[in-house]
Amino acid sequence: MGLFPGTCVPFGSNTPVGFRGESTTELYPIPARSIWSELAGLAGGPDTLMPAAQCHLAGGRPIQALYFLEIALEASPSNRSALETQLQVLECLADANGGLIFDELGWLENAIAETKAELKSAVA
Repeated sequence: MGLFPGTCVPFGSNTPVGFRGESTTELYPIPARSIWSELAGLAGGPDTLMPAAQCHLAGGRPIQALYFLEIALEASPSNRSALETQLQVLECLADANGGLIFDELGWLENAIAETKAELKSAVA
């Protein structure tokens, strides 16, 4: 088993953890998040992503909204508009959980608390 060119990860017959077979990039240790800030910049900045996130949330697609928000917040972690919308998304997901999936609800409640704390020091 040798190293695949351009990586430090041995490439061989072992399937990487988290590999679902949906994308070639799953084979490598560099997450999509590593380019989100650059992607937000190419889109015109985090604020340009907010209408799409809000549209998805209003349309009942909170997960899709969360994807846009994660990109926006990677570029600007204290962006007030993104944090406010993220809080709405997280609360929507927690409400939809209805207390049925304990692990998910615990994660969401923690994320809600973190987002509220981040909002206290957020920029406009």
